[in-house]
Amino acid sequence: MSETRTRWATPLFAVLSVLALAMILYAGRNLTFYFDEWNFILTRRGFTVDTLLAGHNGHLSLIPVLVYKALLQVVGIDHYWIYRLALGLLHVTTAWLLFTLARRRIGDAAGLAAGVLLLALGAAWDDLVWPFQIGFVGAVAASLAALLALERDTRRGDLLATVWLIVALCCSSPAIPFVIVAGVELAAGRHWRRLVRVLAPVVVLYGIWRIGWGSGGPFPAPDIGRANARQAPEFAEYALQMLQAALQGLTGFTASGLGAPLSVAAVAAVIAAVVLRPVSPRTLGVLVGVAAFWVLIAASRLTLGEPQSTRYIYPSAVLIVLLGIELVSAVRPAGARPSPKALVTGAIVLAVIWVAGSATMTRGVNTWEPHHRGIEIGLAAMTIAREHVPPGFQPAPSGSPQITAAAYFEAVDDFGTRVLSPAEIAASPEVDRAGADATLRSLEFAGVAAARGRARDCSPVAGDISIPGSSGQIVLRIPSGQSGQLRLKRFADEYPKDAVAQIPSGLFVVTVKRDSVGRPWIAGVTGAPGAARCAG
Repeated sequence: MSETRTRWATPLFAVLSVLALAMILYAGRNLTFYFDEWNFILTRRGFTVDTLLAGHNGHLSLIPVLVYKALLQVVGIDHYWIYRLALGLLHVTTAWLLFTLARRRIGDAAGLAAGVLLLALGAAWDDLVWPFQIGFVGAVAASLAALLALERDTRRGDLLATVWLIVALCCSSPAIPFVIVAGVELAAGRHWRRLVRVLAPVVVLYGIWRIGWGSGGPFPAPDIGRANARQAPEFAEYALQMLQAALQGLTGFTASGLGAPLSVAAVAAVIAAVVLRPVSPRTLGVLVGVAAFWVLIAASRLTLGEPQSTRYIYPSAVLIVLLGIELVSAVRPAGARPSPKALVTGAIVLAVIWVAGSATMTRGVNTWEPHHRGIEIGLAAMTIAREHVPPGFQPAPSGSPQITAAAYFEAVDDFGTRVLSPAEIAASPEVDRAGADATLRSLEFAGVAAARGRARDCSPVAGDISIPGSSGQIVLRIPSGQSGQLRLKRFADEYPKDAVAQIPSGLFVVTVKRDSVGRPWIAGVTGAPGAARCAG
């Protein structure tokens, strides 16, 4: 443990933490509830054992489920920024835990660098801006707390380590490699009683959950057995790609092609450290833990690809930084003070990484924003047409297929929400207004039917035709020998490319279902130059 403390390390890290939190909140300002989050909102109702313990994609998600339940009761589905704030605070807490652990082993300045690398990890942007990833980030945070507790080498510390490891596993499966780290560290140090005392409750409780509720999921046992022995080279390649993604992510330059040379340098450094110096129990534990993480992910995700998925960069990067801390501590005394030149150089390097990581996070979030906006537009349009929506209707089948009308409106009635108003839809970009129209057309266009009686008070169609909300219909006459294409719009400036109906010659009633919004539908007829609008 470091014998010296610098006065500036803690306040500087506090300032950087606040800055990182502000940047994360700003980056995700245009996001909304997305994909898996809707599982927690719509299907995890009540407080039954199955509701709390049922696996989500094979993960034990007890704590994320409880967090969402608590926030739903307090702020409903209305203030998404609070959910993002919770994740941001958890990320900052994780960075503080890493900073605390590092400064004990390699001193304040190097420990500060380790913490800043995590604060600036923009390559893991979905773990930073998507509140659902409270599971992944929470698993890492609780695991680091467990490693800090183990360093006490007391019964109370061991009890705390057990509790924190259980908490980590109740967050998500990325806790598993950290459990391995703790187990290997204790075994390598020949602390057999402590090994049993710390891990026995963890293994037993997780085993009970796995048998009762955790079948399938991210680490299915059958995929790790002999059946996949022939896939070892593919596993190794997958793990190498995860290593490259994490190392490149730590630099902030994800599109630079640095992954391969960094991986070669990292592997060479580890080999040299292992050969030249005795390996500490923590070093061995982290080596086994990170290798186990990559192999387990490869075993379950090999057919799906995604070795460079941003959500895996976060736990991978933390494990790599932990390994770096151990390797540095083996050659550099914890109390040694860096030279002014080293401090300036380190500060410049970290500043570059910070800027690059921020840019990477911004680019990543920008790719998500259209999907999130599509969800908001779909929900707003569905709310406008609520009385006409079938129970199984999906307003955002690509961005959040979990949402069905019946489940969503039930949740809204319980928790409340504020969707985009008609005025806000009208003020949105054309692509969003067109999306709202597409949803409304699918719900409110009743159809075209032959009209009874004679045509009267007919006038040629010249331009757009307004369908008044009071009646919800218009009467059209298409001359003999002609066939018109009917298009509808409501918020958009342009008509859609596809017609909602073909209208043959004759007299027809076009009907649109009425709703509570006073904005009229606008109809356009093409292909029939003699078309006329008649009195209904």
